[in-house]
Amino acid sequence: MTPRERIEAVFAGRRPDRVPVADTLHHAGLIEAVAGREGTVAERAWRAVAKVLDATPEGILTGEARPTRAWNGWTLHCDKWSRWAEPPSPGPREDPVGWLRGLLEHDFDPLADLAEHVGELTQECERVAPAIVWTSIAAPDFYPCSRLTHGPIGLGAAVTLFGLEGLTYLLADEPGLVSEFFELYTDTALARVAALPKELPTRVFFVGEDLAHRGGPLYAPDFLAREFFPRLARIVTAIHARGDFVLYHSDGALEALLPQLVEAGIDGLHPIEVDAGLTVPALRSAFPRLVLVGGIDCIRLLSRGTPEEVGEAVRRLVEVGGERYIAGASGELHEAIPVENGLAMLAALGRDG
Repeated sequence: MTPRERIEAVFAGRRPDRVPVADTLHHAGLIEAVAGREGTVAERAWRAVAKVLDATPEGILTGEARPTRAWNGWTLHCDKWSRWAEPPSPGPREDPVGWLRGLLEHDFDPLADLAEHVGELTQECERVAPAIVWTSIAAPDFYPCSRLTHGPIGLGAAVTLFGLEGLTYLLADEPGLVSEFFELYTDTALARVAALPKELPTRVFFVGEDLAHRGGPLYAPDFLAREFFPRLARIVTAIHARGDFVLYHSDGALEALLPQLVEAGIDGLHPIEVDAGLTVPALRSAFPRLVLVGGIDCIRLLSRGTPEEVGEAVRRLVEVGGERYIAGASGELHEAIPVENGLAMLAALGRDG
């Protein structure tokens, strides 16, 4: 099977020839150990992804040094494995209501960059071939990097713009404006889904909106029931209408929210944060048809365990996860993980190069 066939088999409920591996590879030492030293930093990263992964999220960071750039008054930074946008002054956290009203009054074109987006997605898939890249659908016009860093409903975008505390005040003072913002964000995503070409390099859409932290949900149940889950269901329905799949991403302790996420129609869950209490065995027992992606503890096991412990734990997870499991770290393969542990994980998955 090709990586695409392997991933699609899992989402369609068919047994692949071997367990697929999907991850974010943000580890220069592991990249070099897998791909060697030939070529540029970016070429080594793309080669490593192609060699050991079946899939990775869109917007691949390669560890290259990139200059600071400007975008509509924002300053864009990219430092090794991170990217962020610094707002103009006065910014959205200094004048949240003014910014929110301005965003709602702005004449956005949801399809303005769609052809460019599909071209970039195709190019990324070609660079890391035969691995595939999961696509996102949020529009970038609300602020820089929004398409690559946040989901299509606007909750994560609002937190980035206004801060969690600022969003809390907005929800108390201007709940109608916040709801309008979520609706605008969601409508934009739906317009993009409707306009996408029938065939894309990948059939898996990465929908990411963080709903929880290590201690539990970040938001009240009635707020999510009113403002979030119905919009998520609309987006999932639109993607399913294409014949494609939805992989939902959220860190944190999601137990209390999983029934609503499954009811909204998601096909898979990522990254299964073990440090927040989620585990592949418990989720497999509770949701036998849900595709589970991740769950290899990158906080304690990969960062502090021995290679032998890593290999044994990974083999157990593959057995318990079954045919609807895609292996990967519970966050990402980051540089606090010893190289030998990263290689032990890959070897236990049959990806030792």
